[in-house]
Amino acid sequence: MNPKSLRDLPKDLEPFFQWLEKIEELKKQIDFLEKIKTHQTIRVSVFLLKSQLIEFELKQLISKIDTKISKELISSEYRRKNRTPKELSKDRCTFGKLISILDEYESKHLTELMKMLKLLVKPRNNFTHKLFDENLTFEEINKDIDKNITLANKTLVEIKTIYNKIKL
Repeated sequence: MNPKSLRDLPKDLEPFFQWLEKIEELKKQIDFLEKIKTHQTIRVSVFLLKSQLIEFELKQLISKIDTKISKELISSEYRRKNRTPKELSKDRCTFGKLISILDEYESKHLTELMKMLKLLVKPRNNFTHKLFDENLTFEEINKDIDKNITLANKTLVEIKTIYNKIKL
């Protein structure tokens, strides 16, 4: 189906495609902000937004891995309940908890992603929880921000690569 506009969609699919459009628009706006290198506050914002995007993508990835595992089980008597991105959101899965869930899977495809995520979690938590801390100087905030944005970008690419490898 390739609708020319949302008006061409069946009514029950309209919310889903509106949601997809929202996600794509957010990604474009984050990419636009990333190009603005003159203000450090924008750099921090880009990193935090990219971290949120990684969290979102991890929920999608975990759900897809669960689905793949369920489909590959030989016995239909015992199946693991698939976690949906919506359920992961309801459960208030934090960034760290999502990393822990992903770490439960054993796959050579996840090794590099896990390394990246473990490197991202500390700066992400620092910016999220300590940005306005009186002990954190502006120099400390700015110190590794570009390196962290680069790591976040590589992490997003790695998630997409793994997602595309999973055949359902």
